[in-house]
Amino acid sequence: MPVDAATRQTRFTHIRPTLLALRQQIRDAIDVVHPDAAACLPLPDFELPERYTLAALAPALHRGLFNRRGGVSDAWRRAFDACPHAGRENAIAARELTYLWYQVVCRARYYAESTPGRTDDFHYEKTRIPKRIAAELSRVAAAPRAGATT
Repeated sequence: MPVDAATRQTRFTHIRPTLLALRQQIRDAIDVVHPDAAACLPLPDFELPERYTLAALAPALHRGLFNRRGGVSDAWRRAFDACPHAGRENAIAARELTYLWYQVVCRARYYAESTPGRTDDFHYEKTRIPKRIAAELSRVAAAPRAGATT
């Protein structure tokens, strides 16, 4: 049975505060791993979507992250090696954090468009995403610094 537009909007409104919080956590983490990321990395706008923009936002994020075969996009590959502000690991971490935002947007779209009761696990993202952010920050902190000797 299709879900009507009012139900989809209600479900989206229900998760919007979580979307806002997760977006901010991801943006803050990107600022930690790369303080000047916008200057040299192909970051998206991290716009807070509305329900009617979710369908277009997910594919746009996907095109920015991946090439046609599903690998890392050329823009990100170039940025990994060309970034003068931070090391390669930091640029990779920024991409991984951007990928988390893509996952959140996809999950939000699925939740908003699905039949109530079947997919009420969106709020699991409140615990999953912060754990992934912490893991990415730890990985970057443990990586050897460019030019460092051991």
